[in-house]
Amino acid sequence: MNPVWVAPIRTAVKRSPSAARVVCVVLALGLSATLAISATGDQCHAAVAFSENADGTHSWGLTWSFANDATATARAIAECWNNGVGECTQVARFSNACVATPDGGSIGLGGVAMASSGNSSRIADVAHDASAAGDDDTETFQDCPNCPPMVVVPAGSFRMGCVSGYGDCGHDELPVHEVSFAHPFALSATEVTFAQWDDCAAGGGCDGYRPFDEGWGRGTHPVVNVSWYDAQRYATWLSGQTGAQYRLPTESEWEYAARAGTTTRYSWGEQVGENRANCGGCGAAWNNRRHSAPVGSFKPNAWGLYDMHGNVWEWVQDAYQLKYGGANDVGEDKGSEPPRVLRGGSWISSPKYLRSAYRFRYAPDGRYFIVGFRVARTLPP
Repeated sequence: MNPVWVAPIRTAVKRSPSAARVVCVVLALGLSATLAISATGDQCHAAVAFSENADGTHSWGLTWSFANDATATARAIAECWNNGVGECTQVARFSNACVATPDGGSIGLGGVAMASSGNSSRIADVAHDASAAGDDDTETFQDCPNCPPMVVVPAGSFRMGCVSGYGDCGHDELPVHEVSFAHPFALSATEVTFAQWDDCAAGGGCDGYRPFDEGWGRGTHPVVNVSWYDAQRYATWLSGQTGAQYRLPTESEWEYAARAGTTTRYSWGEQVGENRANCGGCGAAWNNRRHSAPVGSFKPNAWGLYDMHGNVWEWVQDAYQLKYGGANDVGEDKGSEPPRVLRGGSWISSPKYLRSAYRFRYAPDGRYFIVGFRVARTLPP
C-alpha cells in the first residue's frame, strides 16, 4: 500500500468506568476506516480495520496497545505506523482526539462531534488542527462544525515575486516588490473539500451545484470543477452562515501565506524533494494514481497550511496582470476583469508550477478538474 497519514492523538485517551468502545474515522487513501478503542487499566488497546473502497482497494487491519497518556499515545501511534507496518511511513498532522466513552456517547474529532453507537458512526466533518504541525504560535479556529478550519496568518511583510534567483522566473513574476500586511487575516488550513461544498449545495447555497468528482471520491478530496464565480458563491454562503466575512484570498495574501516566511522556491526549500506534495514529479505516493489526494495528506508549511503546493490549483481574488505594478499589493482586490489568477499548481503539474511565485490564469467562468480553492476570512481589528 502507499504511505498513509494516520492521526496522532493529541489528548489523552481517557478511561471510562467500563470498557468502552468508540468509532473514529481515519483518513487513509480515501478508504472508510474504523478505529475501535477499548480501555483496560492504564492501557488503551486499538484495532484499525479499513473497509474495501468502491474502486476495489483491498481491506486490511492493524492492532496495537499504548499507555493512557497523551505523549505516549502519540509516540506509540507514530512508532506503530512508522515501524510496525512497512508500507506506512508517515504520521498525520490531524488532531483526531479520540476519547473513549460509553457506547452511544460521542467523541471529539478535532473539535467536531461524531456520534457513536455500537459499530455505527457518522462524522460531521474532519477538522484539521494545523497548530499540531505548524509553529507553536499558530492560532487556529473553526466558526461552525462544517466550516473549513482556519489558520490565523500573522501581520508582516515579504518580498513578492520570483526571489529565489534560480533563473526560472516568469515575466509575470516581476518586478519583485515589498508587500505589507498591517493586520492578520485567516486562511483555511486546507483547500475546500467536496464535503464542505456539498454542505453549501444542500443548505441552499452554491446554486445547488454539485461538481463532478471525476470518480475520485468526494468527502475530504478537494472540490474541483468549480469556477471563480462558484468559489465566490461558496464564500458568500459561508459568510451568511457564520456572520463573518469570508472571501477568496488576494494574490498577495496567498503568496505571503504559502511562503510562510521563506524566500525559497518552495516553502520547504529550493528543491521539490520527495513526498512533500502531490504533483507530477513530486515523488509522492499519489503520483501513480493521477488524481487529487485527500486534503492534508502531506506536511503543512511552517504556518500550519496544507497543500499550498500541488494537489489542485487555487483561485484567488485578483484579475491577472502581465506584470506586477506594485499598486494595491496590500491585500486589496485589483479589479474585476477576467481572467483570474490561479496559484499553487496541481497533481498533474510539473514541479516548476508549484513554486511559491508561479502565477497562472484562467477564465473566471471556467470549471476544470484540476482547479479548486481555499477561503480567506477578514478578521475584526
